[in-house]
This record gives sequence, C-alpha cells and structure tokens, in this order.
Amino acid sequence: MSVETPQHAVTLLIQGVQLAQQRGAFQLEEASVLSSAVNFLTGGPELEELDTGENETTTEEVETEDTETTDDD
Repeated sequence: MSVETPQHAVTLLIQGVQLAQQRGAFQLEEASVLSSAVNFLTGGPELEELDTGENETTTEEVETEDTETTDDD
C-alpha cells in the first residue's frame, strides 16, 4: 500500500492510534492527549463505534457522508 496524499497519511495514523488504544498501549494521560489531537484533525470527537469494533468507519467515509446531499422533497 502506498500513501499518496497527506489526508491518507493522517487517516492511517489516526487508525493506528485507535488500534493501539484498543490494545491498551496508552496510559490515561497519553490517551487523553492523543484523543485531543485526533479530535482536532477530524473536526470532532472520535466515533464511539471504533472503540467497540462494530460499524467501523474511516475518516474518509465520514467526510464523504458529510458532503453528500439528499433530495428529501
């Protein structure tokens, strides 16, 4: 796999941090700092679904969902 854009690189790093957190790699203070950094980069709190392993959603998928429009009329 090659990383071709800065956005893709950030997405991979965020996924790596989330995986490491699920495996218990960080102490509470470290997790808090990393969570703040992820929130800053993604524009909001982390998705709770990522913590449980259910309904895994990548940052790219969330951004795509936010930009899609629907015609409800």
